[in-house]
Amino acid sequence: MRPDAPAPHLSSPVDFALAHLDHPDLNTGLISTALNLSERAVQKSFFRHVGQTPTAFIMTKRLERASAMLAAGDGRTITDIAFEVGYNDSAFFTRCFRRRYGASPSQWRHRSLLS
Repeated sequence: MRPDAPAPHLSSPVDFALAHLDHPDLNTGLISTALNLSERAVQKSFFRHVGQTPTAFIMTKRLERASAMLAAGDGRTITDIAFEVGYNDSAFFTRCFRRRYGASPSQWRHRSLLS
């Protein structure tokens, strides 16, 4: 399903975001358009269900997925993982990852493989 197409089977903006985390343009505006809701309604739904803004939630979930992929050690490059989880700039992904986990993606991978 295209992220800009209506998604009547998804029950909330949070569900929609989870289903489309890999889409680099995923944001409040795209979610509101896809679900035919106002941006404010999307923001309120996120606060009510997860206690975060849509942007913070999307970033957190993408980084969680990336950290698990890095730990798997399956040979994918860091750039491939960044793109797979929804980032379209590997340098930005690395900065976000380091801010969240206190280590670069390559350091995270190395530590995960040693443990």
